[in-house]
Amino acid sequence: MRALTLVALVVCGSATSLGQTSDPARIRAAFLKMIDRPRVALAAESRPRLDAGIYRAERFTFASEAGERVPGIFLKSVRATDRRPAIVLLHGTGSRKEELLGSMRTLADRGFATATIDSRHHGERITTGADNDQYYAAMLQTFRTGKGGPYLYDTVWDVMRLVDYLETRPDVDPKRIGIMGISKGGTEAYLAAAVDIPSSALSADTDLMERARAAAVSVQIPQSERLPQRERRQNLRLVRLRPFVRVNADSWPHATSVR
Repeated sequence: MRALTLVALVVCGSATSLGQTSDPARIRAAFLKMIDRPRVALAAESRPRLDAGIYRAERFTFASEAGERVPGIFLKSVRATDRRPAIVLLHGTGSRKEELLGSMRTLADRGFATATIDSRHHGERITTGADNDQYYAAMLQTFRTGKGGPYLYDTVWDVMRLVDYLETRPDVDPKRIGIMGISKGGTEAYLAAAVDIPSSALSADTDLMERARAAAVSVQIPQSERLPQRERRQNLRLVRLRPFVRVNADSWPHATSVR
């Protein structure tokens, strides 16, 4: 895993600290240090999942850290027999991976492989309570103890490990992996795209377009999760030099803009 710093400092720190830390490498390193945890073997498992006959789907799991297995869905067209560019899709609060299947099929029709996971305390990862009870309880526990990152950071780590998993697949082009998120998933996509760049690609004379992992990023950010204008500009510098689309919720005056 490489470097995801800027937004973590935006969310947890202050604009002042961002202004004092303008070096992208240091920004990424600081955030990675904050979310880092002992690495474990992926120990990935996969089995076929029923879907329409024109798609090939799998239900997979992998270990993102000790005691934490991440469930997900992988889907592509049956016509895709070679390595394909892949898009990771991330759902929002109160949702689950299955609700993204429509978008996954649309992308598969256009030649992409697709993958999605349940974020922490969502979908198959709910073990107690109903709906968002476990999720809210986890955030309250973090507020009281200062430990954990159930709102964004734990899932960002899972996404980074998901990319590690996708890179092991013979049907995915590891140099063309993009990410798309909605609402909370959009914020997580923003963070993961900003940080997960190979350190060897940070040199000014390196062809970042060729070597950066994420082929494209699409993020939808609701009003409640928008960052201040100055901090958004700082954060986007970590994603630049790759295709990037940001669609703002229609509650924002500039909702029609696509950047």
